[in-house]
Amino acid sequence: MSRLISSAALVALLLPASAAAATAVVGSSDGATHATIAAALADTPPSEDLEIILGAGDWPQVQLSEARAVLIRGENALDTSLEGVVVDHPDAVLSVIGVRITEAGAQVGPGTLGVGETLFAQADATSPVPAITVGAGGQLHAARVLVDEWQNPGGAFVFEADSAAEIRDVAFHGRAVADGPALRVQGGALFGENIDIIGGRAARGAGLQLEQGSAVVRDLIVREAEADVGAAVWIGGGTAYLTDVELRENHAGTGGQLAVDGGTLTLTRGRLYDGEAGIGGAFWVGSGMATFQNVLFWGHTAQGRAGTGAVDGGTVVVRQANVHGSVGPAVGGFDVRGGDLTVASSIFTFIDGQAMAGAGGGEVLLEDSLLWGVLASEPVGTGVGWEINGTVQDPRMRGAAAGDFALLADSPALDRGIGGAQDNDGTAADLGMYGGSWAWEMVDGDGDGFVDGRDCDDADPTVHEEADDHLYDGIDQDCDGRSDYDQDRDGFEAAAFGGTDCDDTDAAVFPGAREGGVDGIDQDCDGEDAPDRDGDGWVATLDCDDTDPGVNPDAREDWYDGVDQDCSGGSDYDRDGDGAESWGYGGTDCDDNDSSVGPEAAEVAGDGRDQDCDGEDLQPDTGSDAAAAAEAADGAGDETTSAPDPATGAAADAPASTFAKTGGCSVAGAAGAAGGMLPLVLGLVGVLRRRD
Repeated sequence: MSRLISSAALVALLLPASAAAATAVVGSSDGATHATIAAALADTPPSEDLEIILGAGDWPQVQLSEARAVLIRGENALDTSLEGVVVDHPDAVLSVIGVRITEAGAQVGPGTLGVGETLFAQADATSPVPAITVGAGGQLHAARVLVDEWQNPGGAFVFEADSAAEIRDVAFHGRAVADGPALRVQGGALFGENIDIIGGRAARGAGLQLEQGSAVVRDLIVREAEADVGAAVWIGGGTAYLTDVELRENHAGTGGQLAVDGGTLTLTRGRLYDGEAGIGGAFWVGSGMATFQNVLFWGHTAQGRAGTGAVDGGTVVVRQANVHGSVGPAVGGFDVRGGDLTVASSIFTFIDGQAMAGAGGGEVLLEDSLLWGVLASEPVGTGVGWEINGTVQDPRMRGAAAGDFALLADSPALDRGIGGAQDNDGTAADLGMYGGSWAWEMVDGDGDGFVDGRDCDDADPTVHEEADDHLYDGIDQDCDGRSDYDQDRDGFEAAAFGGTDCDDTDAAVFPGAREGGVDGIDQDCDGEDAPDRDGDGWVATLDCDDTDPGVNPDAREDWYDGVDQDCSGGSDYDRDGDGAESWGYGGTDCDDNDSSVGPEAAEVAGDGRDQDCDGEDLQPDTGSDAAAAAEAADGAGDETTSAPDPATGAAADAPASTFAKTGGCSVAGAAGAAGGMLPLVLGLVGVLRRRD
């Protein structure tokens, strides 16, 4: 039938009927030509295209079971409702625009159905049928459709075997208590673009459930979904290609964001945030094949195991990915208990637990990737083939903590060229989500050769990572994120531009820096070069207390007051400088005016002084008391030969002897003092008289 719509674009389907088409106005207004849709169909031959303008009100189900083309256009989707639509003839083409479809939903197969500017909403809590069912031989084209709280265990949109569907700009909202997936593909082929799914609850895949057939979906968002397995996406068979995907805050028992248990999944350019599960915070693979490329795994959590991904069978490939901030009891990244896993050209940052571990007997490889901030004693567990050399290093990203994983100009992850791989800019591939030929096609708005992410101002061609930075103009030309007013990089901006650095060309000059003496440089930016704050003639670098004019190297030292007035650095309680403080102030020096007297001094025998401060004077040993007395008496009778030595007060010809200590002051001997001193004095007096 020549009037069948093209599957190339839904826009053509939603255009008004041709000028030659018949027009009927259905409603209760004065301009109405027919009271019912059935009457309008009956009055127009099937060979003639028909456009029906449908007035406000609740209209019964419409069924098109013959070879003809009909367009139903509602005046207002909020005021014009159809109980449902059915297309069940292979040459029937029904287009519905600007209406609300309620309990009976829409069914097509065989035949073709187009839906646009349409709201699917139930009056009751649940419906026994899906919002749209595409059966065998059926074709669906839908654009700008909202499905609001459509609760059906079988799913909201169901695509059966031998069906084909093209849907664009479709949103599923308010399904927090609903049961069944938003999109259920049991066979056939589904193409979707700009699909937004919020909420929902299903046993498997509350967003997309693929059992057989194929699903090609671009710009898919699934948020706040819950399921037993694979909260947002579940693949049990068939083939799924998902591109430009955002999965956020989805929760499941197994596979917080998605699960693959058969079939094939290829997910390209995905951003997966904050998934949570018992096993596999981001994904779980039990069988089949899963490929993740240019994907960000952010902030995933698993209570049981595998903070990011759990592999229990099948084959999984992860390349050009960022894994950041994931948490697991032992493994925050990928935990393999069966099957094969290869992770290549990826970056792991700040993982709580090991980045990878393998214990299933399959092949587990970590190739040419970087690990940084992995909180585990061993960043990679047993059973993983990897090379540690060069793997553990800072990838130098612009702001991972803030979600910006663009690589800086000095990043070691740039241009690794793994296996000859190239980025979409023709250079050697980078590691991480922005590298490789599948990476996001980022715009170079200013044509300077640096795309957004590598260019901090994509509207100015003089600003990019390799530009020369012109200081003090307020523009960060080289995109290094540093202050444009801190030339010497000492952390202080130039005083000439409102900062506090008095010399922004010298990194040793800034407020709080240590002064270097009288060198003509004001290192601490206080306006003075080694100032003399107390005015005593000595600059601060040479004055041990530049706040007290009585303290400087020329000052008179006042001992025993606890102040080092002359800046000598010695103890104020060690006047004689012998290293021992005065015992009058708690020290051990018994004479702090004599450096030869102190606890460590050598004792001089018989000199009447206690040099070592032990309370005794060292005495000579003269034998028995009787012998000493007799010797003293003999000496006393010889006036002319026993005069004392003027220096010592002892007999000049006293024999050498050993010495011994006695108590009290130092003396020549107890016996000599008692019996020999008086005759000695009397003899000396007699001699003096004869000389007179």
